[in-house]
This record gives sequence, structure tokens and C-alpha cells, in this order.
Amino acid sequence: MTTFRKYDHVEHLDRPEVVGIEMGTVHIFPKIDGTNASVWLDADGKVQAGSRTRQLTIEADNAGFCAWVNSDDPKAVALRSWLRPGLVVYGEWLVPHTIKTYRPDAWKRFWIFDVFDHATGRYVPWDSYGPILTDAGLDVVQPLCSIVEPSPAQLQAQVAMNTFLIADGAGVGEGIVIKNYAWVNRYERQCWAKIVR
Repeated sequence: MTTFRKYDHVEHLDRPEVVGIEMGTVHIFPKIDGTNASVWLDADGKVQAGSRTRQLTIEADNAGFCAWVNSDDPKAVALRSWLRPGLVVYGEWLVPHTIKTYRPDAWKRFWIFDVFDHATGRYVPWDSYGPILTDAGLDVVQPLCSIVEPSPAQLQAQVAMNTFLIADGAGVGEGIVIKNYAWVNRYERQCWAKIVR
């Protein structure tokens, strides 16, 4: 990849863009409330960083994310070492937004939640990147569970039980993200659904 690629919008579960996403095996992930971020290699093999809407530089950063990517933090070094041409790593740079009840040790960390492959034009399934990046010492958002054709009640139960990164006794998180890697919508687009509290 040589230029910035915006992360695809995650649709509310009741939107027409995600009708049918629950048909088949779905992975349920915790939704994290920080700032969207991305990392990739440009045509020259140089590490680049982005926010939700633009490419970042040290001079025009977003909450210190680009500076972190280029730092000597062991996790930033591991991320730069793992990057491959044609892949975009997406995650949440956890800085205060709406939810302020995350554990103190969760802040100012890049929580990876997707990898996009330009060669296929699709997101890489979690099973193919999650364990590898976790073993590399990176912070990876782990699925809460996988369910075959979940019912609305099962999905709501996951919303109610999502305490990923939340401080003990501080309630539950923002919601969940529903991913079905084998599914595309009626517009031939791969996208995800969400339920937020």
C-alpha cells in the first residue's frame, strides 16, 4: 500500500448494509472507545500511520499515535518489525473519549482489531492474524466468543458481559462488533455490524 486507506464504517446491526451478517459463524469482539488508527508500509517500505480520516505525521499527529509508532516502545518496535507490504493494521489508540472506565494500564496502547489485505481486498480472518500478533507481543483485541447464527438474545448477552479492558467493578464496555469473515453484503462489500449500549 502506498497511500492512506480509511477503515470501513461499522454499521449498526439494524442497518440494511449488514442484513444477514449473523448467518454462519460470527466472531463477537468487544468494541473499544478510543481513536481509530492504522499502520502500513508505503511503496518505499517506510512505516506510515493514519487516523480515522487522514495520514499522520509527527508534525500533524493524532493524540500522539504517529509519535508512538515511530518510538522505541517495545510494542511499537514489534509492530514495525511485523508489518508486511500490502497489509494495513487497524486498531484503537486508546485515549480518553466517551468511556473513561478502562484499566489504567490499557491507556496509550494500540489495540489491534483488524488487518486488511490489499491483494484480496478483504479483511484477514482473526484466526490468521490474532495469534501471530499476540505471540509477537502486540496488543490484540481478542474475540469474546464465536457463535453459529447467533440469536438477538445471544448478542445482547455479549453486550451485557463485555468487560474487556474495563477496570474491576466499573461496569461494562461500549458494546460489541460482529464479524463474519465469510460474508459480504448485498452490495458485495465486506463490512461489520455493531451493537452499542
